[in-house]
Amino acid sequence: MTEKDSKAQDRLGRLTDILVEDALALSDVELLAEAAEEQENVDAVVTRVRGTISDAVARARKTQSHSVCASRPPAKSTTIQFGIQFFPTVGPETKSAQQYFDECLKLCDLVDDCGYSHVRAVEHYFRPYGGYSPNPIVFLAAASQRTKKARLITGAVLPIFNNPLKVAGEAGILDAISGGRLELGMARAFLPHEFKTFGVSLDESVARFDEGSDQIRRLLEEENVTSEGRFHRFRNVTSLPRPTQKPRPPIWTAATSTPESFVKAGLRGDGIMTIPLGRERLKEMLSIYRDAWRGAGHPGNGRVMVAFHMYCHEDESQALRIANEPL
Repeated sequence: MTEKDSKAQDRLGRLTDILVEDALALSDVELLAEAAEEQENVDAVVTRVRGTISDAVARARKTQSHSVCASRPPAKSTTIQFGIQFFPTVGPETKSAQQYFDECLKLCDLVDDCGYSHVRAVEHYFRPYGGYSPNPIVFLAAASQRTKKARLITGAVLPIFNNPLKVAGEAGILDAISGGRLELGMARAFLPHEFKTFGVSLDESVARFDEGSDQIRRLLEEENVTSEGRFHRFRNVTSLPRPTQKPRPPIWTAATSTPESFVKAGLRGDGIMTIPLGRERLKEMLSIYRDAWRGAGHPGNGRVMVAFHMYCHEDESQALRIANEPL
């Protein structure tokens, strides 16, 4: 191991130790590992992922007596899980979609060996910020054939821009293809240009999310479902294929800073997907979520996933230079 490799591994180890120490009793912490899209060859990134990140995760597990597991943790577990998220910030002028997804799937080949618990993908449209991933279920279906242990997490499906009948059916397919490894994350959406292009009012975002996510949940849990919604209506529908997991795959709600979103997720028994907001702010939101969770009679303290950005490079000064602008 070179001196640069040793320093890189030490930095990743310190990062992992900090996450373990300051996890605020989170039941799930996700590292958002983003490879360079122009500056580096994906094979070099793959080598560093295998040689540094997995070692850091292994050290954290040994030092803190936390194990990385691919299945849903017990209700009272404080196990920290590490996963990989794919959030493309690339367009055709930078990299073709074929090359991008080839690189993503090569990284998925490492997931089981590195002990990652899940693969996660976003839903966005039309622009380089996420636009290569308009349907996370399609990508996760491919990823499910590269990993046999990791959970497949939509992070997140946007009910606002989708028909709930279609989402429920696609979720059933992915749950079957993956052998019951789907976890369905859903979010409100927040990019104005997407609302404009789809012809949907931003003022309807909350109502559309609440209605759509409830309809999707019912279609996965129940048969012969009838719903007379404001935006979508259907009668006596049984979604096929039926979910492999019973009564349905676990559901996550994406939320950032709106207390009402954390309350709703807790009351429904959903996991929370969020981002670092500052320690005190995050602690406050999670307290609201957990109070609602327990108040609704759910066992344990809920499930929390936090996405951290991390850029891997052998040279610290180069890492700071390359990652500074996009972050």
